[in-house]
Amino acid sequence: MPTARRWLSRVASSVAVLACFVVLACWPASARAATFIDVTGCPAGALSFGSLAPPFAVLSAQPCAVGFGDTTGQARLDLVQQDGTGAAMPGFADYGGGATWNTGSNAFGACLESTAGGLAAGWTVDGGGSCTASDSDPWNGVPTASGAASLIATSNFGATDAVARVRFGLRGGASMTTGAYAAPLTIAVASFAVNTPPAAPTLVSPADGARTASAPTFTATFQDPDAADTGTVGFELCASAVAPTPAQTCVAAGGTVSASGSSSTVAVGANGSWTPGSLARGSYFWRARGTDAAALTGPWTATRTHMVDTAPSTSTLVAPANGVRIASMTPTLQGRFLDVDAGDSGRVEFELCTDAACATVVQSGSSPAGLATGATGSWTVASLTTGTTYYWRARGTDVLGVSGSWSATRSLPIDALPGAPTHVSPADSTVVTTTTPNLIATFLDADAGDSGTVTFQVCSVADCSATVGSGVSSAGIGAGSNGAWTVSPALSVATTYWWRARGTDSLGAVGSWSTPTAFAVNAAPSTPSYVQPANAATNIVTPLLLTANFIDTTPFDTGMVRFQICTASSCAGVVDQGTSPTGLTTGTSGSWTSNVALSWSTVYYWRAQNEDANGLTSAWTAARSFTTAPQPPATIATSSATGSATVVVNKPAGATTGDLVIAYVGMVGAGSFTPPAGWGGVITSGSAPRIGYTSKIMTGAEPATYSFTVTTGTVIILGLYRPATGPAAVSLSNGGSDVSAPYDVTTSGHTTTAGKLATWFPCFASAGSAWAFSGASWTKVTEASMAGISCALATHDNYAAESMDPLIATQGGVGTGGGFRSGLIHIQ
Repeated sequence: MPTARRWLSRVASSVAVLACFVVLACWPASARAATFIDVTGCPAGALSFGSLAPPFAVLSAQPCAVGFGDTTGQARLDLVQQDGTGAAMPGFADYGGGATWNTGSNAFGACLESTAGGLAAGWTVDGGGSCTASDSDPWNGVPTASGAASLIATSNFGATDAVARVRFGLRGGASMTTGAYAAPLTIAVASFAVNTPPAAPTLVSPADGARTASAPTFTATFQDPDAADTGTVGFELCASAVAPTPAQTCVAAGGTVSASGSSSTVAVGANGSWTPGSLARGSYFWRARGTDAAALTGPWTATRTHMVDTAPSTSTLVAPANGVRIASMTPTLQGRFLDVDAGDSGRVEFELCTDAACATVVQSGSSPAGLATGATGSWTVASLTTGTTYYWRARGTDVLGVSGSWSATRSLPIDALPGAPTHVSPADSTVVTTTTPNLIATFLDADAGDSGTVTFQVCSVADCSATVGSGVSSAGIGAGSNGAWTVSPALSVATTYWWRARGTDSLGAVGSWSTPTAFAVNAAPSTPSYVQPANAATNIVTPLLLTANFIDTTPFDTGMVRFQICTASSCAGVVDQGTSPTGLTTGTSGSWTSNVALSWSTVYYWRAQNEDANGLTSAWTAARSFTTAPQPPATIATSSATGSATVVVNKPAGATTGDLVIAYVGMVGAGSFTPPAGWGGVITSGSAPRIGYTSKIMTGAEPATYSFTVTTGTVIILGLYRPATGPAAVSLSNGGSDVSAPYDVTTSGHTTTAGKLATWFPCFASAGSAWAFSGASWTKVTEASMAGISCALATHDNYAAESMDPLIATQGGVGTGGGFRSGLIHIQ
């Protein structure tokens, strides 16, 4: 080996060195493949196997040993034919794989017995390490040109004792001639140069202690003392508690290589870069080293630290509390920024949603940036809708834009504004009895379980633009319950006021005002004004209708009129008293009817007093007088008969001297009648039917019956009247006709005379049995009918002048058409 070293030192700067070796050996024909010719060196000249007689199989006894010496570069050992053409030896083919040295065709080959001193084998090294343990593979044909097939071995740095041992074999068959055999070969140590390993690269980026959101690109500058050299920059990321030294592996430092890789080939001084596919979030040590084109690798750099950013932790929601109702329509949401990366900062992002899953986001926003971990971030929501439940959540986003997970949602019920309260008391347009009334209104709020207060205002105008007082109910009024306030200061009586209310809930949310409603403070009514009867009225009869006007200056007040009938102007003796219906408004009339029987032709007094709906009364009016009517005639009895020619009518029962008897005659056609002797004042009217009247004063010698002579079918009704004093005069006031049904008798505006008894006598020119008369004061006395005519008699005590227009008679069971006649008779 010293010889090899000296030789290599002489040719270290050569591009190629050629060495030729010649060995002479003679083999007997019976030599086995295990017989070797040792070659102890590599002398110059052709490789000769000497004179051989067939058949033969000759292997070199010693390998040709090539030393690479004390090199700091890289060298290459090639084996090629010397002339580069033809077979390695005339008449012999290159060794073919799978053959043996005992049989087969002629062949010449070489075998790499072993390598030593850090050589990298180019050929397959013999398994036995001698190329004599077997005469079969690995043997190779001798290449005819340099290249991959000719490469025996290469050296690396520091291969001071590198040796490649090569053996050669020659096989000949019986056809070969006896003679000397030699092979022209070239053993070359090629591309030999002194190579310096790369220096430690210069780390460029990322900077020491940098943090990135994802796997960054690592960059370092390739450094090599050989200025013309090229190479790659290798990178390593170590997950370790302590940084490995340049001489340590990551594992030796107690860590794990998380990722490693290499840049593309770069020149000295150029940057090489590498980007990991992905990196788990966390902290790493990273370093680099260079590998030059000759595969020499330099030392590791010192490490730098790098952090792949950790996402912020889930933010903690601070305020508002979950499910707590708030009154603000623009609430401020607060969440805490949390991050495990020391020194990291960021912001808190918020989402406001309509559902708990936040599938529908209606608003979103962020706190200001720069929050340290543990700090609270805030965001104010834009205007929300009252009475609506929202949901909100938060997440942290750090300075690198890495966001954490969304927090769970919190519900955010927005307080519903109280509704306009419902007025309870006083009701609209009503009267209160005190100048400090108690106002009551119902607190309304859509929020379940909410409570609050009711604020009241009393106003002097309907739009409440001017108030006279205000106040607040007690607190804690539940929704649907009433709040009250006693008005202060005291109000004026007989004055209209308006009041309204609004609710304020437990969170201070104020609702809208209710619509103002009116009320008045009660004052006693005024004295009534008289209507009827007039003062000093006469001919007053029972039932007696008294009327006076209700007067009250209090707005909205109602009431009634109280009446008294007395025997003296001071009303010391009250004969009867009563009231009108209630609910009278000021200026309207109230009436009361007295049914007490008053004495005839007597002076009485009456007065009135107003009483309002709350029981306040006015003073009594001054008394008015009236005089009752004289006792009127009285109907005692009637009698009736029907027939033709002569009609006989019984004298009314009870008739006595001085009584007035009137015969009412109704004739079917346009006939006439003749009364009995002593009857006078015959009056007839109309035709078909025709009616007539006659009368007489009873004497002491009256027959039991009266006979009337008639020309047509006749109904005769006798009416017996007993006047109050003296004989009675009879007058026919009206006769009229109407053929409509029902039969309306228009009396042409006739007004009866006060103090007379009115008798109405209607006749139909058709039969019937049911009659109805206008007015409750008419009394049907009797009814009679015969074929073709039906008549009735009714009376009315008429003690005052009154209209008789119209009178109505309806004959049941009678169709339309047919004659109709009626008349009014006044009896003095």
